[in-house]
Amino acid sequence: MKKTGYLFLSMLMALTPLWSISASSGSAAYSAAYAAETAAVETAAAGTPGSTGTASSASASAGIPDVKGTIYYVDSAAGSDANTGTSPDQAWKSLDKINATTFSPGDALLFKSGGVWNGQLWPKGSGTEGAPILIDRYGEGDLPVINGGGVERPYHQTGAVFLQNQEYWEIRHLEVTNDDDFDTDLVATTYKNGEPSNIRDGILVVLDTDKVPDGGNSVMHHIYISDCYIHDVDSPDEWPNEYKNASFNGGIMFYVIGSLKPNMTFDDVRIERNFIKHVDLLGIANFNYTTKTDFQDEIGGYGLWQTNIYIGHNYLQDIAQGGIDLCDAKDAVVEYNVLDGWMKRYNAQAAGIYPWKSWNVVFQNNEVYGGPTTTDATNGDGTAFDFDSPNINIVYQYNYTHDNPMGWMSYLGRSANNIARYNISDDDGEYLIKFGWFGPDSSPAYFLNNVFIYDGQKTAFTNRNDDIGAYFNQVPYYFYNNVFYDKTGPSPSTWAASPDDYGTGKFSHNVFYSANGFTATGLPEDPHKITADPGFVNPGQAPSAGPNGVLSGATVWDGYKLQESSPLVDAGIYVPQLGDKDFYGNPLYYGEAPDIGIQEVQQGDRVTPENPPEIVNLALGKKVTTDFTSTTPYAAGSITDGLPSTYWTSSTNKEQSITIDLGEESTFNSIKAEEYVTTPPETGNYRPFQPAVGSYSYDYWNGTDWVSFYEGYGIGASHTAVFEPVTASQIRMTLHQAANAPSLAEIAVYNDPGAKGDPAGTAPEQPEPAQVDVVAHYTFDNVRSNSSEVKDSSGSGLNATKSASVDIINNDSYKGRALRFGNNGSAPDSYISIPDSEQLKRSSYTISMWVKPDDYGLSAPAANGAEVLYSKGDNANEMYSATLLTDAPAGGFQNPFILADQDGTKGARWYPTTLGPSSDLTVPAGKWSQVVQSYDRHTYKIYINGELVMSMPVSKEGADLFANNKPLLLGNQSTAAEGKNPYYGLMDEVLILSGALTDEQVTQLYNGKLKFNH
Repeated sequence: MKKTGYLFLSMLMALTPLWSISASSGSAAYSAAYAAETAAVETAAAGTPGSTGTASSASASAGIPDVKGTIYYVDSAAGSDANTGTSPDQAWKSLDKINATTFSPGDALLFKSGGVWNGQLWPKGSGTEGAPILIDRYGEGDLPVINGGGVERPYHQTGAVFLQNQEYWEIRHLEVTNDDDFDTDLVATTYKNGEPSNIRDGILVVLDTDKVPDGGNSVMHHIYISDCYIHDVDSPDEWPNEYKNASFNGGIMFYVIGSLKPNMTFDDVRIERNFIKHVDLLGIANFNYTTKTDFQDEIGGYGLWQTNIYIGHNYLQDIAQGGIDLCDAKDAVVEYNVLDGWMKRYNAQAAGIYPWKSWNVVFQNNEVYGGPTTTDATNGDGTAFDFDSPNINIVYQYNYTHDNPMGWMSYLGRSANNIARYNISDDDGEYLIKFGWFGPDSSPAYFLNNVFIYDGQKTAFTNRNDDIGAYFNQVPYYFYNNVFYDKTGPSPSTWAASPDDYGTGKFSHNVFYSANGFTATGLPEDPHKITADPGFVNPGQAPSAGPNGVLSGATVWDGYKLQESSPLVDAGIYVPQLGDKDFYGNPLYYGEAPDIGIQEVQQGDRVTPENPPEIVNLALGKKVTTDFTSTTPYAAGSITDGLPSTYWTSSTNKEQSITIDLGEESTFNSIKAEEYVTTPPETGNYRPFQPAVGSYSYDYWNGTDWVSFYEGYGIGASHTAVFEPVTASQIRMTLHQAANAPSLAEIAVYNDPGAKGDPAGTAPEQPEPAQVDVVAHYTFDNVRSNSSEVKDSSGSGLNATKSASVDIINNDSYKGRALRFGNNGSAPDSYISIPDSEQLKRSSYTISMWVKPDDYGLSAPAANGAEVLYSKGDNANEMYSATLLTDAPAGGFQNPFILADQDGTKGARWYPTTLGPSSDLTVPAGKWSQVVQSYDRHTYKIYINGELVMSMPVSKEGADLFANNKPLLLGNQSTAAEGKNPYYGLMDEVLILSGALTDEQVTQLYNGKLKFNH
């Protein structure tokens, strides 16, 4: 084994902190006490001759405090698996012995220093709160080595050190490696049984939801990994495509696999003081594999946040991809880490240290350098840091980055409350900000008091200076008190073409300085900008090695302090998002105003800003229960997760309630509700989400009963209800009426004295019944077995033809004939073709029919999850259509129709869809049901057995359908022998009307009381 890394690790740990600043600087630093602590532990760990191995004496001799259980010793050279293992002279020998042992809470497992074990370490058992199980070392010498050997292991069980569904473990002082050939780098993924077969990890902790017994612990608590040296973990230099560019492996990994289930997650994870070198792909990362949506929309709704994570004081070097990728985290701190070289063997999406799908995370006092020289031009990564997506409340502060050729910060949008403040970026390559894009943010972002030192001849403000407004839009992006220090002089491409080209970017009190004296063109509008020399002490110097031999920003940070004559003193602007201290730990602020840049000079009177009371969302992250919920990812918790991009969807339009538990008695006076509403495109496919909520009310729980305090009609994209203050711990929203299954993105609860409410709304007047004519009526009573003709009994002359495989049966329910399509699953070519006619090219119509579908689970030719009841036009070109889904939900609808633009050309293809699988908006198999669809140029509606189940607003002004010259097919979407989405079942009484019936008329039609003149 290679021991050079361990010697370096000893230097890191025993000599000096990774991040150290002189005591006079006042900055918080990596714990200086650790050096003394390490020395004390290592001295004690030498062991005491004659130790009995009991908890009291052995814990002292091993330097392991508070061991409550049995201490077990392992010696690879002199041990024996026949020994008791409870003292150094009775030590066990092998990993097999350990892996076959179930340890108890409070036990300790100590490996002898200098020993080497080949294979996988997978001890069994779990600790408990206050009594974790400890893995550590004893004796003097090198760290004990666990060498995974690069052996092929089942996917998700690939750690040299591995835990599965185990909690309350602490792992310390191990050297871990997992490679079969240190001189050859794996590049491509190999597969067995559809899964990657050459993935490897250093330390891997997994929660497999499918292996959690009923009533078992669903949250894995207290996983601590510290003071380990993890190196040469060789995996393919790619993310396998089978996993949608997400296969998390590398140095230290913890993640969730299995089936999507509520509340399956990690809590209280600490990863600190580790040296991680030459690992693939990631240095430190976590994830939840059970989610299925691209943006992991299930995380909030299912309670899957991985909580209370601490990643600190780690040194990462020569990482194949990203250094620290924090995913699905809530309430986390990532601090005092040094990342020295990353994306060394990877050329796609990654940043140095960054979050994905996280909430309330602080990245502070980290140092990142040695990033990639190039990445795929189509992605927004390659930078030291990354405001990835979708996140809430992410703060980057007090960090130092340098010499990262692709830039400082990526920005991907679709987030809320991003803040970057008091950071230093020195020579971070091509871009200060590099856009990738998942969508607009939902709240302002702040870039405050950062210092950027760059070469204007090669560095640009963003990678899209030509189109910043495409990214900075909808919400403000504040750039206050920053220093843009061009050490060479600007080029025409450093900034945008003009001050008007920054979208919703808001610039104020910034420094734009060029060392050659030329002010850049295209600078953003900043009424308080400074272009003079900022008066730093000695900026932009290359860092040198500290006492521990590690390149350290602490050797140059004092150069960013301000000289007494600096024009930046008291020249900034205060906003609450500045926080409470500067880069050096000085409190904010002194004098007439905050200083510009990373230092707050302590001169003048100390000012304690009086910030206005913070208006907080009392419902954010709180528990939500609903009477009905559709399929994943539309869980109830999405209503309070703070992300408007996620949403809950009901499975019905029946009266239903949504209850929010605030957790404690709270006073509030306003509620903001948002339906999930999407904007139709001009062309292309569009799955519509349109306003559905009609009448609703809010109630509060007084301890005994629900008390109503607000009633309204209609929410739409957003509605704020304001009322007299209410004090309660629970709020209930009752949806009394909805046009279709409602979808709610957010419900936010505030106590805001300045809240402005929207009108409560009133129900719209019902339209007068329209005069409609019968376009065609097919009773099927006059169909003959020796003829393909299907007569139109309306007198309109729209006689149709049927294919030979359409059978005639007696409809005993209606004492007439019906038609069978599909011959019990064996005939995909069953159809009825109604010839094209101007009478069918209607933008206002009602189509009614009675259907009795066969079993939706039928294994049949051309069965692909959809069965067409009717379609005017082939697949993807339907003027109008109706399709039954055979799963998710079985008997639900997906009914595409295509709108015409104002100039008559083809517009967007809408496909209203029933959400499942628990939806009751379905047509049951094996039972007769009447299904009706209508459109009146404004609203599209679906009825089942006389009841409205979907009402979809389409256009206030009125929109025509895009006509075609195709026949109207019943039971199929193609006349070819193989068919296209064929219907399997019975059909009767097909009625086509010239206009849209009212809800009352449809009910009358169902009850046989609506008559027409033929």
